[in-house]
Amino acid sequence: MDLLHQLLEEDNPVEYMRVLFKGLDHKSDSRLRTMMRDLKEKGYIINSWADNVPYSIEFNEKAYAVNEESGSEMKNGTYIINNITNGNANINSTDNSVRNTNISYNDAEIFEKMLEVASNITEENKNDVIMAIEDMKNYYNKPSLKEKYYKFIEVAANHMALFAPFIPALTEMAMHYSIM
Repeated sequence: MDLLHQLLEEDNPVEYMRVLFKGLDHKSDSRLRTMMRDLKEKGYIINSWADNVPYSIEFNEKAYAVNEESGSEMKNGTYIINNITNGNANINSTDNSVRNTNISYNDAEIFEKMLEVASNITEENKNDVIMAIEDMKNYYNKPSLKEKYYKFIEVAANHMALFAPFIPALTEMAMHYSIM
């Protein structure tokens, strides 16, 4: 469902999926395809594939209704993320340890919040993820941010559930600075 919410938030969900699929290992690729298939089988999306990635994604009314029920919030480039603790990101959930975080796409603090999430990763590529976040942080207001963003997507592919709440802000930031 997190993937559905994320796709609904995207201006271009097909491009978002292309970025996610880029450079995935077999296991992550398989997981992402399974999520897409589940959304289709449950009647939330209609999608077509070309070159082994989606080339069209359509949402039906059921998808929009679920998104509205969850109260997903996005206002003026600010994304509301509920409860990022111990390396887990629970979007729009209730938890006794709730800590609300507002992320503005022009705010470098996003990287500090991402580093906090990354510090809880236990897999061997934790340092690669942290280095990719640091690179984005160092280049966040430069045209090369887009390249750093793609590298982050590549190394953090196995942890997209943790970083999904940050992706809209990062994507917008990367696209904004790459056309300056």
